[in-house]
Amino acid sequence: MLSADAENLQLIKKLITAIVNRDFAGVTDCFSGDVILHVPGNTLVSGTFKGVNDVMSALGHVAQMSGESLKIRLHDAIANDQHGIVMYEVSATHSSGEIAYSHIDVYHFRDGHICEIRGYPSDIAAFDRLYG
Repeated sequence: MLSADAENLQLIKKLITAIVNRDFAGVTDCFSGDVILHVPGNTLVSGTFKGVNDVMSALGHVAQMSGESLKIRLHDAIANDQHGIVMYEVSATHSSGEIAYSHIDVYHFRDGHICEIRGYPSDIAAFDRLYG
């Protein structure tokens, strides 16, 4: 049996893989029913989203707005029994040119699911251009 730390790390990696593969059912499986997503910035996808339906709607808009050019390269992921951190690189082709920045997500876990996510892009101006 895996420790809670190892299980939560696997959960994070499952989520990232599902997002990269646009496997929305896989993404949904990672969340608690009352999941909360905090998206920074001043964009059409910024705000606080509560519940699986609202979070999945927000993630769907992110996927739609970033298009097929979005690339996510996982840098590192760590987790313990309560929290996780994922560091990754984002790049995409946009009408304003190539956009790239580093991103950190902080996760909170409860009962084997992700119950809260806070995103922190390293370059908020680039993030806003991509999703503005």
